[in-house]
Amino acid sequence: MSQLPVFNPPSPFLAHMPAGLGIYRKITIRGKMTHDQFNINLQTGPNTNPRDDTALHISIRPRDGVIIRNSVQFRSWGIEERFGGCPVQKKSYFDVTITVKPDSFGIAVNGAHYCDFNHRLPYASIRFVHIGEGAKVDAITSETVLISKMALMLPLFNPEVPCLGAILGGLPPGKKLIVQGTLTGDRFNVNLQYGPEVDPRDDTALHLSIRPGERRIVRNTYASQCWQDEERSGGCPIGVGDSFTLEIRVKETHYSVRFNDEKFCTFSHRMPCEMVNFIHLGTGASIDSVLETF
Repeated sequence: MSQLPVFNPPSPFLAHMPAGLGIYRKITIRGKMTHDQFNINLQTGPNTNPRDDTALHISIRPRDGVIIRNSVQFRSWGIEERFGGCPVQKKSYFDVTITVKPDSFGIAVNGAHYCDFNHRLPYASIRFVHIGEGAKVDAITSETVLISKMALMLPLFNPEVPCLGAILGGLPPGKKLIVQGTLTGDRFNVNLQYGPEVDPRDDTALHLSIRPGERRIVRNTYASQCWQDEERSGGCPIGVGDSFTLEIRVKETHYSVRFNDEKFCTFSHRMPCEMVNFIHLGTGASIDSVLETF
């Protein structure tokens, strides 16, 4: 089974996305309409008859003057969305881009924003893109885009804080982040986030608050603009003025947190780690580098 990118595929065609779709990941389908209907499906599984759960179904119908959006769950269709007209004409070239945003899919047609489609299923569960007949497809590609201009791509060296780093490809098990610097204040926060926003903060899979004055490092998650249950055990192995190397290793069931090559704690996954796409560092430290590695 093919993986993206693919060029000049037959139709119908099924492509596998083993890593799924993280936030601010986009898929682009380019081609030429040949008939009156062309369907695009972002699915959790490979089956098309009956169709597996489908987070986004797009049906381009030039003759009807509409692009239908819908979802399939437990073999049942959801409620159609049909507004917006159809900027694609029969026998014309088209470019459809689908961008995963925190609350919705952003759909652009021929380079212009067309609509948003609110998430009805977890976008992290998508593993396949299926295209139907009705068009000659030139290419199906996938890439990560940065919505926030404030975000810098890792690795970072001597960044000013606060700062936001983009983690391309998310944080699957096996990956690790290394933050090196010197603690300068009584509180320094590190957040592994789904999106770039900090006020209000996007969902955060791991929040570390280093508080040497309180002799603790608080661990938590932040979901739907609500803090969850804190974990505070373990003390604080570094003080103001100390240099440090913070290492966050992503395991199958938890994060392993280390300071200066000594294990400090583990933090069980409360949210899918693969969907983490940003690291935000607050004030309270002078940062030398932020690295990602396997």
